[in-house]
Amino acid sequence: MPVFNLSYPKTIEGVNTEILNPVNTWKNKEEYNATVRKVAGMFHENFKKYDNIASDAVKSGAPQL
Repeated sequence: MPVFNLSYPKTIEGVNTEILNPVNTWKNKEEYNATVRKVAGMFHENFKKYDNIASDAVKSGAPQL
């Protein structure tokens, strides 16, 4: 998940690989992508109150829009 810099397994024994990628669990892929961008934006908006005290290392973990 590039926006959140998260990894997920590609395979798990006994699990359909299609459901391991979060986008594949949504019927509407455009809606999924819009929701990812919305949540990332919400994170950035909320984090503004910590911007002046957070280290660069912490800030580097923020979602990439």
